[in-house]
Amino acid sequence: MRGIILMILSLLVMHQKVHSQQYAEGNIRNSTDAMIPYVTVSLLDANHKVIKSMRADNKGYFKIEIAKELNRDSLLLEFEHIAYVTQQIALSSRSVAYAVKLADKPISLDEVQVKSKPRIRQNGDTTSYKMGSFTSAEDRNIGDAIRRMPGMEVDDAGVIKYNGTKVSNMYIDGDDLLNEGYGIGTRTIKPEMIEDLEVIQGHEHRKVKQGLSKSDQVAINLKVKEDAKLKWSGQARVGAGLPYGVETDNNAMTFNKKFKTLNNLQGNTVGDDMSKEVTATHSFDLTSATSAGSPDIPLNRYNKNHSLAINLNNLYNLNKTWQLKNNVNLWGDRVNRQSSILQNYRIDDQLISYDDRIETKSRAMYGNISLGLESNTDNYFFKNQFAFKAGSLKDNSFITNNNNDFLQQDRDQSYRFSNSLEYMPKLRNKNILTVYSNINAGGHKENLSISPGIMKDILNADNPYKEVRQQVKTPELSFNAGASYTLPGRIVNQEYKANYQYRDIRLESDLRLADLDDQVRPVYGFVDNAFRWKEHVVEFSGTWDAKFKKSELQVRLPAQYGRWNLADGNFDFRDVENRVFFNPIASFKQYVYNKDYINLSYALRNVTGAIDNIYKGKILVNFRDLIANDARFDVRKQQNMVLDYSFQRPLELLYMNASLSYSQMNANNIVSRNLTASGIQSVFIPLKNKMNTLNSSFGVSKYFSDLKTSASLKSAYNITHYNQLLNEQLLPYKNAELIVEPTVEFKGIQGVTLSYKSIWTMSGNTVDQKLATTSAFDSKNQLWVNNLSMMYVPFFNFFVKGSVAHRKLEQTNLKSIQNTFLDMNIRYKVPKWKMEFELEMRNLTNIKMYESYAISAVQESISRYPLNGRLSLFRMSYLF
Repeated sequence: MRGIILMILSLLVMHQKVHSQQYAEGNIRNSTDAMIPYVTVSLLDANHKVIKSMRADNKGYFKIEIAKELNRDSLLLEFEHIAYVTQQIALSSRSVAYAVKLADKPISLDEVQVKSKPRIRQNGDTTSYKMGSFTSAEDRNIGDAIRRMPGMEVDDAGVIKYNGTKVSNMYIDGDDLLNEGYGIGTRTIKPEMIEDLEVIQGHEHRKVKQGLSKSDQVAINLKVKEDAKLKWSGQARVGAGLPYGVETDNNAMTFNKKFKTLNNLQGNTVGDDMSKEVTATHSFDLTSATSAGSPDIPLNRYNKNHSLAINLNNLYNLNKTWQLKNNVNLWGDRVNRQSSILQNYRIDDQLISYDDRIETKSRAMYGNISLGLESNTDNYFFKNQFAFKAGSLKDNSFITNNNNDFLQQDRDQSYRFSNSLEYMPKLRNKNILTVYSNINAGGHKENLSISPGIMKDILNADNPYKEVRQQVKTPELSFNAGASYTLPGRIVNQEYKANYQYRDIRLESDLRLADLDDQVRPVYGFVDNAFRWKEHVVEFSGTWDAKFKKSELQVRLPAQYGRWNLADGNFDFRDVENRVFFNPIASFKQYVYNKDYINLSYALRNVTGAIDNIYKGKILVNFRDLIANDARFDVRKQQNMVLDYSFQRPLELLYMNASLSYSQMNANNIVSRNLTASGIQSVFIPLKNKMNTLNSSFGVSKYFSDLKTSASLKSAYNITHYNQLLNEQLLPYKNAELIVEPTVEFKGIQGVTLSYKSIWTMSGNTVDQKLATTSAFDSKNQLWVNNLSMMYVPFFNFFVKGSVAHRKLEQTNLKSIQNTFLDMNIRYKVPKWKMEFELEMRNLTNIKMYESYAISAVQESISRYPLNGRLSLFRMSYLF
C-alpha cells in the first residue's frame, strides 16, 4: 500500500512541476444579456486548426486549459452554437475574464439535422470517425465512445471489432505502442485526447509491402489532438468498499512525436478482473486444479481476490527511421473460490453420478517483458523483438467428492524465451526479399499431490493408501527460419517462399504412491513417461495475388515435407514418420458497390498432433481424471469454406455483415472415455473420427441522427455433428445453437441515456437414437440475458446511473432459474479541483448464491456458486 501511495504522489508532483497549465475563462451571453448554456468553445492555432475544444456549462461559463508551451498571441477562441452566429476572438496575451456576446441566428429544422449528424469521412480503405461526435460527458475512456460508432463493437477486455472483423492493432499517431494487447488503451485513453479515429481496412503494417498482398486485417489509428501531445494525462484513483474491499487504478500517458508512453498500476480486492493482458506461457496443460468451472456471469460478482497488475508501455522514435519499444506486464493474484457441482451421466441405462463440493485457494503470478527495435520505411522493413514470459500457479483445493474428503495441491511453473528477427528490403529491380527467423526456448513443470489416496481400485488394487504424487516436466526448444521473394506486377503480384521448422519437446512424468507407512513407490503396472518428440518440417509455397478493377483473387499453394522422430525408451517405443502434405488456399473477393464486397474462400489443411496426444504413460489430471494414449501419429485433415458479405455506408451511418461457413475435419484417432464411480479414464485410441460444422451469422449496426440513437443486432446459428466414445459406446451427436443479440442506446431526451442489451440463446444437444439405446436427458435449453441501464445527468458534471441485469434459464421438465441483479453508480466531477468522486453500489438485491445447469444428451450438470453479496464502493480520483 505504501508503494501505491508513493506512486500516486510522484505522479501528482511530476504533473504539477513539469506541466503547469494556463487558462482562458469567461461568460457567454446573447443580445438580451441572458446566459447561453452549452456553447462549444474551441482553441484554434494560427491556421484555424482546432487544438482543443470544450463545452460551456449550463450557466454559460467556460474555462479552457492552455498549455504553457503555446504562444498565446497566435491563438484564437471560437464560440459556436447552433442558434447563434459563430464568433472568433483573439486570445489576450495576459489572463483576463472574457465577456462574449453572440448574435442570434435564424435556423431551420433541416439545419439542425445536418449540424447534429456525427462526422464520418471515407477515403479509400480508411474511414475516419470524428471522436467528438460520439462522446458524451459521462465517458471515461475511448471504449465508451467507440461503442456508439456505427459498425464498431468493444468487449469488456477492450478488444474492438469493425463490422464483425476483429481489429488487429491500435496505432497512436501511426505508432504501434501496445502491440496486439491494445485493450489497455481502449480502457484508459480519454476521448478528449483524440481528434479522429481512423479505421484502416486491408491493413499491412510493413510499408514496403503495402499494396502487394491481399490482407483481410483491420487496424485503427488514433489521431491525437495537438494540445494533448504537449502534456501528460491520466488519473490517480483510490477506493474503499463497505463491507469489504479496497482498490486503486492509476495511469499516466503522453503521446508526442518522439516519445509515447502508457503506464498503468491497478489493484483491488473487490473482484474486478486484472488479467485481461495475461497470455499463455506454455503450449499445453496436463494437470488442472479442479473439475468445476466458473459461472457465466461477470467475474466481480463471485470473484474473491487480492489482485495487482502493472502495465508499462514505452515507445521511443530515435529518429525518422528507427524506433525502440518496450512492453512490460506484471500480474499477481490471490483467489478463493467455492463451488458445488452435481454431474449425472446416463449411458446404456447406467447412471453414474459425481457430487463435488470444492473450495480452491489459488496464488498466481505472471510476467511478460518484451523489447523491440524496428525500422519501417518505403524501402525496407527491419524488426527484432526479444520477449520473456514466466508464470507460476499454486492451488490448494479442498474437495468433498461423493462424501469423501480430499486435499489436492497443484504447483505449476513455466517460462519461455523468444527472439524474432525479420528483414525485408526492396531491391534495385523493385522486387522484395524477406529473411526471418524465430527461436523459442522454455519449460513447464507441474506437480500434483492428492491425499488421502484416490482411485484406489485403479491405482492400488482397491487398497487404501495415504497420498498420490505426480511430477510432469516438458522442456521445449523450437526454431523457425525462412526466406521469401516478392515480384510486384501490374495485375498479379507473386511471392515464393521457403521455410524450415525444427521442434524438440520432451515429456517426463512419474506417478508415485505414498503408502500408509509413508513408503513412496511407483504404481504397480504403470510406466513413467520419458517421451521425446523431434520434428523437422520443410515447406515451399507460391502465392499469387491478382487485383482487377472490382475484384481480387489470391491463390496460395504450399507443399510440405515433414519428418518426425518419436521415442520413449521406457516403453521401448520408436517411430519415424515421413509425411508429405499439400495445403492449398484460395480466396476471391468481388466488390459490389463502393466498399461492399462478397468474399469466398477455401482452405485445405493437414494438421499433425503434438506430444500431448501420443505419449504412452498414464498421467493424473486431477482427483477425477486419468489420461493416456494408445494412438497412432495424429493427423487431421481439415477443409473450410467461407462466404462473407460486407455492407458499408459510413456516411449513412449504416453497416451490415453476413457470413456462412462450413468445415469438415477427418481424424485418425479419437478419445475413449471410461466412466466409473471412482473416476474417468481417457485414452487416445486409433479410430477414424469425423466432425462437421455449419456456422452462419448476421450483423447490422445503425446510428439514427434524428433520434440520437445507436442500434445493432447480431445473430448466429451453428450446427455441429461430432462423435464421442463413452464406455466403449460410439455416440454420434448433433449440437445446434441459435443466438440473437440486440443492442440499443437512446439519447433523445436531454440529460438521459437509455441503454438496452439482450442475449437470447436456444441450444440443443441430441444423440442418434438408432445407435444409442437411451437418450436420458432432454437437452433443449433457452437462456435470456437482459441488461437495461439509465444514465441521468440532473446538472453539469453530475451523473447517476442505474442498471438491472436479468437472467432466466429454462430447460424442459426442469424448473426455470431466474436471477436479477441491481446496480447503481453516482459520480460527480469537480473540474476546478481536477477531482472526481464516485459511489458504486453492486448487487443491491444482495443475491448470495447463483445456480445454473448444463444439459447434453447423456450428461446433466447442476452447479452452485456463492456470490460476493451487496457492496458499496467509494472512489476518489485526481484527473490530469
